[in-house]
Amino acid sequence: MAGTKLTKSLLDFLKLSGGAMTGAITTNSTFDGVDIATRDGVLTSTTTTADAALPKAGGTMTGNIILPVQTSHPTGSGTEGEIVISKTVGARATYRISVYIDGVWKYEQLT
Repeated sequence: MAGTKLTKSLLDFLKLSGGAMTGAITTNSTFDGVDIATRDGVLTSTTTTADAALPKAGGTMTGNIILPVQTSHPTGSGTEGEIVISKTVGARATYRISVYIDGVWKYEQLT
């Protein structure tokens, strides 16, 4: 390239460190060993799963909610907010919905 004149400024090139890029960046390889196409597929499926989950606080559940049924009423200590459905079988089945609130089992008995 003898006699070729540089027509671009050195400022037109990305610095070796601390440079910033704008716009879309495409590659047919990897960045730091990470296959970007594979990573994007994982993020898409993870986001779909997270979007379908019930939030940690708030949220509304619809439809039938099925809880396990115990064969005896809860006694002793429980976990705050714990809900237990129990069933006593006798001449007539009795159901009790118990909730552990403020250190005490509170219940509604259904016959």
